[in-house]
Parts: sequence; C-alpha cells; structure tokens
Amino acid sequence: MDATAAESIRLLCQSIDSNRGLPRAEVLAALDLFEHHECWEPFQSLVHQILSKGPDLQLLVRWARVQNMFLHDAESAAKTCGRIASDAGIGFNKLKNEILPLIIVGQDYPTEALILQNALPQFSPKKDQVACLERLCLIYEKKNHNEVLLDKYYTQLLSLDQGNQKALRYFKMIFTQSQRWQEVIGILQAMIKHAAHPQDTYRSAQELAAVFMYQLDRPQDAIAVIEQHCKNSPLDTSLIHYDAYYQMGDAAGCLRVLRYCLDSLHDERSRGVLLYKIALLEEKLGDLNSAKKSLAESAKTSPSFIEPIENLINIAVFERNWKQLMPLLDELAQRTDNPESVERIREASKRLENGIQNADA
Repeated sequence: MDATAAESIRLLCQSIDSNRGLPRAEVLAALDLFEHHECWEPFQSLVHQILSKGPDLQLLVRWARVQNMFLHDAESAAKTCGRIASDAGIGFNKLKNEILPLIIVGQDYPTEALILQNALPQFSPKKDQVACLERLCLIYEKKNHNEVLLDKYYTQLLSLDQGNQKALRYFKMIFTQSQRWQEVIGILQAMIKHAAHPQDTYRSAQELAAVFMYQLDRPQDAIAVIEQHCKNSPLDTSLIHYDAYYQMGDAAGCLRVLRYCLDSLHDERSRGVLLYKIALLEEKLGDLNSAKKSLAESAKTSPSFIEPIENLINIAVFERNWKQLMPLLDELAQRTDNPESVERIREASKRLENGIQNADA
C-alpha cells in the first residue's frame, strides 16, 4: 500500500469514527478502497454505520459477499442474507436469481443452503416459503446429501402445503421403503386429491389400488379406487381389477373386467385367449349360450388353438347335442398334430355317427 492510499484510509477511518456522514458516492468509493486493500475492520464499521440509519439493499448484498468470499464466514453471510430478506423485503425468486449469484461463487450448495435457511423465516408470502423449502429439499436430496435435513424440510413443506406433489412423492417413497402401508395410503390419497393433471390422478390411483390389493389384502377397496378414479385411464389397471374380483370370489366381476379389456385388444391371438377366458367364466356362471358364442369366436382366431373346441365338445356332451358334436370332433381332428390322437378322434366320431344313424332308424 502506497503512502497516498494509507493516508486516504486514515482520513476515512477518522470520518467513520467521528460518525460524520459521508455522501453516497464517497461511501461507495471508501468501500472500494477498503476492499481493494483488504481493510475489513473499517469496511465493516462503515457498513454498520450506514445500515444503522435504515435498510440498504446494495450495502447488505456487498457486505454478505465480503463475509462469504473474503472473510470466509458463510454463517455471518447467511445471517446478513436473512436481513436482506426481512429488512429489504426481498422475495425468494429475486434472492435466488439476482442476489445469490453476487454472494456465492459457482455451485457452492452448502453456503446456498445456509443462506436459504436464514432467509426462510423472513419470507411472508406462502409461495416464497414453499419455493424456498422446495429448493432446500432439492439441495439436500440431489446436491449436498443430508437425510436428516431433507426429512426436516420436506416435513415443513408438507405442513405448509398439504398438496405439494414433491413432498408427497418423497414421503411415498420413504413409507414404501419401510413398508408403512397405512401411511402410504394416506399419501396416495392426498396425491389424488391434489393432483394437478388427470394423468397424475390415474398414476396415483393405480398405485393406491395395488397397495390395497397386494399389500393389505383389501380387494374391495382396490376395486372402489379403480372404479372411481381409473375409468378413462390410459394406464392398464385390469390385472389389479381382475385379481381383486377373483380374490373376492366374484366371477361376474371378473367377467366384466375381461369384457372391458376385450375392446382394447387388436391382436387376434390375444383376443382368442381372452375370449376363451371369458367363455370359462360364462360357463361357470351358467350362461352356456354366451359361453358357446365366445368359444366359437375364440376358435376362429387361430387354427392351432384347440382348447375352445374341446370346451365346445364338453358343452355339447353336457347338453346331449350329438348332431352338434359331430362337426366339433371333425374340427378338433383337423387342429390336432398328434396322429394317434387324430385317429382316436376319428374313431369316436365314427361311433357317434353310427349311433345317431341307429337312433334315427
């Protein structure tokens, strides 16, 4: 430091000590001089003298930058930022996007988190508090991992904003990992209640139905969720829906689910298999006419699919409809690959034909 600079600093210090007010331009020039020569005591004295007269955003930001970058005192810088939020009435977005880049170098997430923690209580609009908490949660979840603080701030966030989807997703994950299914149910119900888009409702409802069905053995609740929230869902809930009705022994419910699924199937082989399952349920419910129609339609989907023909044969035998049985046996023979099986079918068909002729005679 040359003699001229030293003399300037001495005179400025005298002015500060005497509490003689300096014009704004001289204050800024003095701060520049103190900073350039790293004279931090007079720098701090001058800042405090000016701030004692009222809030000064420019000086508060500058002081926080010095505390963090030159004095390496992040905690004091964070407290100063808390004062910026309170005294200067700064909202979260301005603090994060305009002020923090002046105070923090690069991606200093620990210091950013410390600053936000101090600023948080000073934000009055709920939206600023929510945004600040979401940022803190992101830092502790993705950048500066700390499970204790992460849980703390997500808890605060959910308490402040009960429909916050980020907080709800976090607690859904935590409760699922610890198999706390009752808590998972409460979280999923809240996610459905506060969903911003139908797709979010469909996804949460599907998860809720699965928890009811596969974790808590409550098929009736699973059905209620699906039928209330998933009617127009692009997500496939048919397996949960079917399993729930099956668990309850409700064959009619199972049949309704399979018939609904049939409308969305276009692959012939898949349709054939589903029609066969539908026919089995129709037969179980005593609706043989519908079962025969479903089996006949199922048989048309693939020449190698013999189960529908076998079931039609069983129904024909049950109904003692021998004339209908003849073409079914011929069809079964055509679809069977094993020569020995084909021969036995042909023999049975011949015996049946002779029996019908003798009966007619």
